[in-house]
Amino acid sequence: MKFRKRPIRSFTLIELLVVVAIISILSALMMPALRIARDSAKRAKCQSNLHQTGMAIQMYINEKSGYLPFARTMTTETPPYPGVPPPYLQDLIRPYLQGPDIGMGINSPVFICPSVKMGWVLTVSPRCDYRYNWWFCNGWNLPTPSRIGITADSLTMSSSAVVVFDMSWNNWAYKDLPHNGIAAVYADGHSAFIDGSWFIANGDEFSGSFCSTGF
Repeated sequence: MKFRKRPIRSFTLIELLVVVAIISILSALMMPALRIARDSAKRAKCQSNLHQTGMAIQMYINEKSGYLPFARTMTTETPPYPGVPPPYLQDLIRPYLQGPDIGMGINSPVFICPSVKMGWVLTVSPRCDYRYNWWFCNGWNLPTPSRIGITADSLTMSSSAVVVFDMSWNNWAYKDLPHNGIAAVYADGHSAFIDGSWFIANGDEFSGSFCSTGF
């Protein structure tokens, strides 16, 4: 008994091109959704970092008679009077942060923003992609600039007083902001995302409703 072999049917060039086109279209449709999901995850990580930072600042305040950290996060943040600049924020709050990576210098993830677009690493202190609202928190905006900082009780509205936010430089444009906006932690300890349209850069310090409100 003889069996007739069935011819093996192969894809034609047109069919292959159609399949490739369908895959390309599906990929193009999925990419924006994947990018949004990835950006959302980075923003959530950033706000988690700031939440930890805010909790550490609260513990610092409780142990320092109610005073906000008298600190800075960049070498350019100098006092408006002659004298030695204050220490770096990340060095002051490090003892209040928990986790195995804390104390590992530039490898400490709490001070690294996963979406930073213009990373900046301190040469004399561990990396910090976040910035302390030093001008107001140090009391340097007062008629007689403070040399020891201010107390949390002196804030007019602690829930709207920005303490730390995820931006290193003071002259970034909207397109340079992490997450196309800013994640921030407030004096009462809560963190939130601020749309980039609220951001106002003003020379060497920050102004407008973003940073000065609540001080």
